[in-house]
Amino acid sequence: MDNINHKILRSLYLFGGFFLVAITSIYFLNYLVENWTVFRTQIIESQPLLTLTTLSLCYVISFVVTSIAWYILLASFGESPKGLQIFNIILLSQFGKYLPGNFGHHVGRAVLAHNGGLAKGPIAMTMIIEVITVILAASGTAFIAFTLSDISILPTLFMVPSSDKILIFGLLAIGVVVYIYFFRPLSSISVHSLWNVGEVRIPKVLAFTGSYLLYTTNFLLLGMILYVLMTSFSSSTSADFWFLTGVFSLAWIAGFITPGAPAGLGVREAILVSTIDPIYGVEIALSLTVSLRIISTLGDGIGFIAGLILNRCLKLK
Repeated sequence: MDNINHKILRSLYLFGGFFLVAITSIYFLNYLVENWTVFRTQIIESQPLLTLTTLSLCYVISFVVTSIAWYILLASFGESPKGLQIFNIILLSQFGKYLPGNFGHHVGRAVLAHNGGLAKGPIAMTMIIEVITVILAASGTAFIAFTLSDISILPTLFMVPSSDKILIFGLLAIGVVVYIYFFRPLSSISVHSLWNVGEVRIPKVLAFTGSYLLYTTNFLLLGMILYVLMTSFSSSTSADFWFLTGVFSLAWIAGFITPGAPAGLGVREAILVSTIDPIYGVEIALSLTVSLRIISTLGDGIGFIAGLILNRCLKLK
């Protein structure tokens, strides 16, 4: 009976996630169509290929940071991973987040790590801890960023002029509540029986703090990418690094916790255009949102190719 209830909850959970993805994607596509002239002028005709490529390479730095953080967590559980091995696993598995369901990269990482000789227990526990730590890091980054920003986020949210934007934020709010409500019963399936991890332990304070600071660095890096993008698109508009970092952190959280959203697709874009548009206008909002998606996708592709090459080199040793 419990297994049946868990299956029903999981089905409802995923259905709700796919529904949110569909609604937010439709919203963003409608926003794109309504402002197609702006998109064509800013993205297609200006051909910012060099800028997008350079920032995609900067995006790859986040894989290095993530690898170091995971290395620290694994070491705190008694594992002795090799740095290049961890980096290779991150590069290869990251592209799996584009698979429907938004969990392919987690599964891929676990399989690659286990095949590489790491124990199931530390793999499972560090990945669970990583999810919690990344969400905390994103939340902390957003809080600090909005505190330091010259732009207040609350007036920005109240500036949304149209009912479709209000609908988007309402649906996302419902999605967060549903996620929290369903997460506990779904996570009550024994970690021991699924992963055979033995005793559940928490990492050492130093390891947790180190990984938290590293994940925070990633959000600051993405905020810097948005900042550079904005200055390249509009030299006349004053870009607020902290505001852009905070907005991205919020958008990332929404995309991350939405089940079924591959790489936060649709959800992240809806949040970005809805919060940036009232402050900087449609040209900047659309240019930044579309460019960031191009950069992250291109960066993930570069990382995957680099992972294949590195994997080949490691096997030849």
